[in-house]
Amino acid sequence: MLLLLPLLFHTSFGWPIETPKDPYDHFQFDLTFICRNSDRAEYNLVIEWWEWDVLTWNPLVNWGDEKITKTKFVRARAGSYSFSMDGAMDGDEPWSRGYAVYAEITHDCEQHGRTTNLELKINNRCTIEQKLCHYRIIYDITDKSGSKWINANGLRESPYIPFPDFEPDLMK
Repeated sequence: MLLLLPLLFHTSFGWPIETPKDPYDHFQFDLTFICRNSDRAEYNLVIEWWEWDVLTWNPLVNWGDEKITKTKFVRARAGSYSFSMDGAMDGDEPWSRGYAVYAEITHDCEQHGRTTNLELKINNRCTIEQKLCHYRIIYDITDKSGSKWINANGLRESPYIPFPDFEPDLMK
């Protein structure tokens, strides 16, 4: 009972109780993918976002890359399709020049409807400890596979300000 006395005493006088600081940098990806396959009404898309590290590279542990988001499975309407993804990281490797993000995508927006893999590496780096890295990406994935370097259409660091051109489609 004596051990609980400091807790009761502390809260009974209304002393400020410190809450732990959020150690994470949060990410939001506002995405618009374009599929120009006129033979299809919909296509399948699987996507997840990763961050690439050089100094922590280890082939036994996922090559040093860290997953930012959960995997998202989408049955998207052909044409232009928009959605958001979010995630978080708790810092980066020492001497980093910013978060180096990339997307691992599997899709079937291909001439013959075959599943293909696409890696989108983003040139724009978000500064570490910004608390929010908000990307806007518009990309035509039609018949695209392999690894591509692209510039994000927009990158905003804290605070959150919506991109005026982004309107998400309803998810199925």
